[in-house]
Amino acid sequence: MRFRNKFIVGVLSFFLAPAVYSFELGSFEVTPVATVKEQFDDNITSDHTDVLSDFSTLLSLGLEGVRETKTETLKIAGSIDQEIFTKEHD
Repeated sequence: MRFRNKFIVGVLSFFLAPAVYSFELGSFEVTPVATVKEQFDDNITSDHTDVLSDFSTLLSLGLEGVRETKTETLKIAGSIDQEIFTKEHD
């Protein structure tokens, strides 16, 4: 397995067990979040004349912060997304 694949697997392994890696930051419980989505698009350019189809992978890494009181819950989340196309790329 190449280094890049090992790195991606390692990072995803870290983020796929969020309950273990939650931590307190002030009154917020902060949890790292990771998602991987695969999809097929039969027209990635949304063009009617030059139709291109491709599979894409969407990697998303982020943090989620939750503060709960007896009557209220505040949830703040943010992420960085990277979409990777199989055939069509720059």
